[in-house]
Amino acid sequence: MFLHGYPLNGFQWWSVIDRLSAHRRCIAPDFIGLGYTEAPLTQDVSPQAQADMIIAFLDALELPAIDIVASDSGGTVAQILAAQNFTRVRSLLLANCYAPARMVWGTAAPAFGVEWAYWLDKTLPNSRGPSRRRCESVLSRRAARSNC
Repeated sequence: MFLHGYPLNGFQWWSVIDRLSAHRRCIAPDFIGLGYTEAPLTQDVSPQAQADMIIAFLDALELPAIDIVASDSGGTVAQILAAQNFTRVRSLLLANCYAPARMVWGTAAPAFGVEWAYWLDKTLPNSRGPSRRRCESVLSRRAARSNC
């Protein structure tokens, strides 16, 4: 399943789907209120509402588990899906995404920071650039606040 960001729609994935569809079933739904969907002005379009819609969509298609590729704000929805429905997400690929840990993990935010630190150490062992320093700084402040 391919999840787009704001203000795009599922069409952003057409070239990827064109290449992968011979090997896997590919689905790129539009989020509520974006793309070709219509929604009343009072419709909740929060990341949580979008994640709930995706779960209902999976239920309607009778898909027990999926692989997710997400970009931009679609990554927030994907992380909520993975955190709240981990048995339904086989794999997760995020591109150019960010989501506040509390939005995704709720009270598990400190554990998320520890997992991120582990990933950072394993993925960027020789990196000394500004991205690594910024991540280390953010993780240090988060750890100090949460006593983890």
